[in-house]
Amino acid sequence: MNPEGAVEKLFGWERERLLALAKGAATAAVTVLAALIASTVKGEVKTSPLIVYLAAALVLLLLVWGGFILTGLRRLAEEYAVALSIIRRSGPGNERSKAKRWEM
Repeated sequence: MNPEGAVEKLFGWERERLLALAKGAATAAVTVLAALIASTVKGEVKTSPLIVYLAAALVLLLLVWGGFILTGLRRLAEEYAVALSIIRRSGPGNERSKAKRWEM
């Protein structure tokens, strides 16, 4: 496999991992929110208001965490471009890379 293909595969795996984490956080937030809304509408909430507020805070925290993970995707795209430029500069046909090979 060529170096560019290896970098692409590595960054693809990391992108998929981050997307899965963000989707999981969003799914958990929606699940907690749906349960909270359903139990409130039915009038089945038989707990202290503090628990309800903590559940709402959990939803907010999960959504913020998912957003933070999505910003990691933007950084990952920037790092991918930098990694490709480094590989292309040090690849075959580049005079500096040939000189470095002779120095070793």
